[in-house]
Amino acid sequence: MKRVAIGVFVLFVAGTALAAKHSVHVSFDIDPSHQYRNPQGGYKGADLARIQREVAQAARDALEKKIGFVTFTTAAADNNLTITLDDKEHGVASGVREVIFRFGFTTPNETADPVELTFRPPGHANDSIRPIDGLISELKLSLQRNIDRNYNEVVKHQLNLLKIADSAKCFPSDRLFVLPLKAADLDIGNDTMFTVQASVRKQAGAVSRNYTARAAGEGAATLDPPFRRGLMIEAETPADKMQELSSATKVDITSISVFLYMKPGGGDQPRPPSVSSLGGH
Repeated sequence: MKRVAIGVFVLFVAGTALAAKHSVHVSFDIDPSHQYRNPQGGYKGADLARIQREVAQAARDALEKKIGFVTFTTAAADNNLTITLDDKEHGVASGVREVIFRFGFTTPNETADPVELTFRPPGHANDSIRPIDGLISELKLSLQRNIDRNYNEVVKHQLNLLKIADSAKCFPSDRLFVLPLKAADLDIGNDTMFTVQASVRKQAGAVSRNYTARAAGEGAATLDPPFRRGLMIEAETPADKMQELSSATKVDITSISVFLYMKPGGGDQPRPPSVSSLGGH
């Protein structure tokens, strides 16, 4: 097992801590072109508003149950997750369609690629319009099942736009970063994976680097705040790529984000040794 030596080179990576959870507004709608919004027989007025409200609440609850590093809400927030019921064509010639949930995600500065999950498979897209109570129940159940199975698609392709921290302490020879937040702050489990984006300045100029890292327990009690007992993440990046940090004249973390999420107790992997023996130099 790898040992962490006392006196290993410690690199402070500057930035400002972002320990508070991001809030994400969740909404639901039916695409205006879908048959369920047909003016001659679709849902409208109070019925449509009820579908939008009740399904959004169910989606929020399902997301909260599976994803703990953000707060989902149906109130206004800077970040927006919009789930839209729509048709998806499978070839113009065949005319085969399926009904999908299209997840769209935006932050104040970015728009993520959509994530599409199946509501009704091809061949069932033209099922007749159901009474409203039956449709709401079907939508809720399908969304809950889809989120339960595929929540990390939303994390990987959308919620990874959310920066959870932009500073760290780095132990290059051990491929470890210590973040200025506790695992409990964001409900982080040991299988959670991160992308660390950094600008590494050398004599020849700055280069951008991405490091993939896995949550690996609690960092040193001897580190200075806010890194004391902070979340430790172990880079899965090759050692030679990490070692360039040791010779850098300056390193700026631009983003630390989650791209695969597990709650605590969700099948933890063995942890590397603690760096509790290290000083906060």
